[in-house]
Amino acid sequence: MAPLVCTLHQNRDVIYGLDLINEIEAPLNSNYFPTYWFGARDFIRDMTAYVKSIQCPLDYAMTGSWLPLTSSAGYSYAVLEITLGLFSGLGLNFYDLHVYADWGLFPRGDLAVQ
Repeated sequence: MAPLVCTLHQNRDVIYGLDLINEIEAPLNSNYFPTYWFGARDFIRDMTAYVKSIQCPLDYAMTGSWLPLTSSAGYSYAVLEITLGLFSGLGLNFYDLHVYADWGLFPRGDLAVQ
């Protein structure tokens, strides 16, 4: 991860952030985290702390703390997961929500809007 973060730093004028894990629901649904959301939250919290602590070899004063981090939510319960606070308090800089609907409607909390 350190080489990636240091490469991103060299291009920070065009990098807006890093998604630590895209649509965490896939590993959740595959039982990657034995304690389900507890394990997923631990992973996000630990990865956030790790990335923010990375020091780049060519510039030891530069750490990964400059890099905005997220862990994206997807699948059918993504809005609810964010609303319930499952991504809160983990050190993330922003939320990244992936919502797809081929029929032209997307979920907005308990509403469907066009």
